[in-house]
Formats: sequence, C-alpha cells, structure tokens
Amino acid sequence: MQFSQTGIWDWLKPKVATHPDTDAAELEIASYHIPAGGYNQLGLVAYWSQYFFSETGKPDTPERKLWFEASKNLLQIASMLEGIELNQCLNKVCLPQKPKLVLGVNGTTANFFVDNAAYRDFLHKTFHVSSIDMESTAVIMTSLSNGHSVIAIRGLCDQNKERI
Repeated sequence: MQFSQTGIWDWLKPKVATHPDTDAAELEIASYHIPAGGYNQLGLVAYWSQYFFSETGKPDTPERKLWFEASKNLLQIASMLEGIELNQCLNKVCLPQKPKLVLGVNGTTANFFVDNAAYRDFLHKTFHVSSIDMESTAVIMTSLSNGHSVIAIRGLCDQNKERI
C-alpha cells in the first residue's frame, strides 16, 4: 500500500510539449473535450513528484518521490483483520451494500475535493489508485520523515458515482 500526492501540479500552455523531467504524469485537458476532437485552450496538467526530507537522508537535501509506502510491519498486523464481518446498518441507518475491508490498495491525496467521474477514472488509470482523499499522504510523509511507522486506514464510500 502506498500513497501519492496528486494535488501538486503545473498547468501548462496548450500545445507546449516541454515540461520538467521531474513531473510524474500529465493530463491533457483536450482529451476530455466534447465534442471529441474539438479544441480548447486549457492545455495540460503536469503532476509533480514531492520533495521529501527524511531523518535518514542527507541534511537539507530533499529526495524526489511520488509514492510513500506504508510500513510493512503495520500492514502485516492489519492483514489479521482481513475477512472481518462489518455491519451494514448502524442505528437504523444502512449502507446500500455490505461494507468490506480491502487491504493493500494505493491511494492519492489532493488539496481539493474530487467529485468528477472522468477525473477519478483518470487518476485510477494513470496512478492505479483506489482511493482519493485530502490528508493521508500528508500524515504518511510526516510520519516517515520523522522515522515513524505509519499506515493509512480510511473509511470510504462513493454512493454518487453517477454524479459529475
């Protein structure tokens, strides 16, 4: 399980093919133009990797990273919960589907709320993430940079998949 930060990016000019080598991925906005093949001036978004300072690294020398891994020992402990029975209802309020525990999925964090199916699908296809939130990567980076073990445990529900 690992987390990335996809909320840090450059918005580049249309039809400009050059962007920094440190960028991890790009999203060409024109690919989502309706009608297809049309032109817009939104250009593309180039995602950055993070500057990561670690207590085990050289002082004042950042490392460029896209992915921040959860601690293997905590993942091992969490794996003991696999198959746990979760309640579908609480206080007479029920989820539409039975909840389940899923271990070892990748996630991403951004500093904005994502409620757009096309963008969510782009992040899944490009970064192979199964969850998008606003804080997990920050917690993981802070813990790792100070030499602490860390794992992200999220409660996720996407009842509005059809909304854009």
